[in-house]
Amino acid sequence: MEFNYILFDLDNCLVEIPDIRSYFDNLLVETMKEFDIKKIPNFNKRQTIWVVGKEYINLLKSWGISAHQKFWEVFDLKVFQQRKKLIDVGKIKLFDDVIQTVKELSNLNKRMGIISNTPDCIVEYQLNFFNINKYFEVIVGLGEDQTICKPEPTGINIALNHFLDSKRNNKENAFKKIKSKTIMIGDSIIDIISAYRANIKSCLLIRKSTHDIEYIKTWDYQPHFIINQLDEILQI
Repeated sequence: MEFNYILFDLDNCLVEIPDIRSYFDNLLVETMKEFDIKKIPNFNKRQTIWVVGKEYINLLKSWGISAHQKFWEVFDLKVFQQRKKLIDVGKIKLFDDVIQTVKELSNLNKRMGIISNTPDCIVEYQLNFFNINKYFEVIVGLGEDQTICKPEPTGINIALNHFLDSKRNNKENAFKKIKSKTIMIGDSIIDIISAYRANIKSCLLIRKSTHDIEYIKTWDYQPHFIINQLDEILQI
């Protein structure tokens, strides 16, 4: 494998959440109902919240929500409570290929990290529950500050700065070298955009035909690699 630094998304990349769009959308609607919204936007309009990055504040305002930070605090609490329940009953679980793949990458001395739009507390709960936290050198949960969530490149840059050897004299050259040896693996377009903005390679994991290939070809940002299961990254 040509990459020395591997960054992973978490939800539906390593951890399986059945019908993930409905899962998050239902919690989004539940959260909206707790705020004084005259009319809840339709499904397609609601879906834009996941891809607008730091523009989410203006989007929420257009929906009638001015207390944007409070909104996400309520949403994240609902996510955490629901996720614990689903994990406990086995409805949220690791994909079968995760443990063996990260073990092999670890044996190859690859340095790994997690970049998730979920808050740290939820990310760490899942990694600890599934006993895979030991494989990841850096864990970046971005959910506490939606302005830096993917597709913004902030999370990736946080991880890259962690990998950077602070003792190197020429940090700029070292940072460029790390970028050339880093790949972001995720299951959605926001992971691909985030990698593009951070100037690193990207890999789309489509598992079980989650995305139609012809639809992927219409994206403005194309992944450098597309794989069907996680262990295929060992061949990249």
